[in-house]
Amino acid sequence: MESSAVSTHNLKIDGMTGEACVNKVEGALKHVKGVAIDSVKVGSASIKSDAAACTAACTAIGNAGYKAHEAKSAVATEKPQTAQAAHVSPANATQGPTVSPTVAPVHAGAAAPVPHAKPAQVPAAAPAANNARPMK
Repeated sequence: MESSAVSTHNLKIDGMTGEACVNKVEGALKHVKGVAIDSVKVGSASIKSDAAACTAACTAIGNAGYKAHEAKSAVATEKPQTAQAAHVSPANATQGPTVSPTVAPVHAGAAAPVPHAKPAQVPAAAPAANNARPMK
């Protein structure tokens, strides 16, 4: 019987919003054989396990109502870009890459944040003409 090596796995978990979610994920992971929990935070977890137990951990987190997958190392998966590879002219190559902002998911029952805007200025009304007739 062949056994896999135990290593640290960093999991990305979608759908977590607070401490109650952290507790729910920790509870799910505690029941997975072969998983040692390093840490659980909103949106992520770090565990020690073999590959099969890592897959079982992701399944257990999914059964708890969240979507989990192993986070890939940014260093290992991304290739460095040169000015030529990124199609950037040498004149603006020092400006750096453009980064898109991330948007947090909105969950059912949660109110979307509303930016506070200053009320529009309404011009004052012109004074009424004094040629109105009195009512009888």
